[in-house]
Amino acid sequence: MKPVKTDTSNITFVGEGCEDLPGTRYMCDDGVTPGIETVWELSEEEKQQVLESGRIYLYIMGRTVQPCFLATESAIRMDEEPEISQEDLKYLKDAAEQESVERLTNAQIKVEKDGEDNENHESKEQN
Repeated sequence: MKPVKTDTSNITFVGEGCEDLPGTRYMCDDGVTPGIETVWELSEEEKQQVLESGRIYLYIMGRTVQPCFLATESAIRMDEEPEISQEDLKYLKDAAEQESVERLTNAQIKVEKDGEDNENHESKEQN
């Protein structure tokens, strides 16, 4: 099976030794539960195997299984405008502010004078 990037794909998962996996992050109909949809395309040989066995195997790495399901069509509805709650907006704003603060507080300043690296240079005036 081959992962497929769709019109709704808005994230790409990457892992060492793995092919990139495009996906779509969405909110479930309850407006609270987040979800991720990935789309897979079967080769002609895989289609034949499914026809013969009637089975698809789902492998999940790790010791637990997150709630999931398989479907034959997308559960993502393009005609609906995404609803963002005030709580979600506050969370996104707070996360962006925190990222900005971390970027500024972790910044390193390096001063060079006449091509010299003064970071480890001792001044002759210091005793």
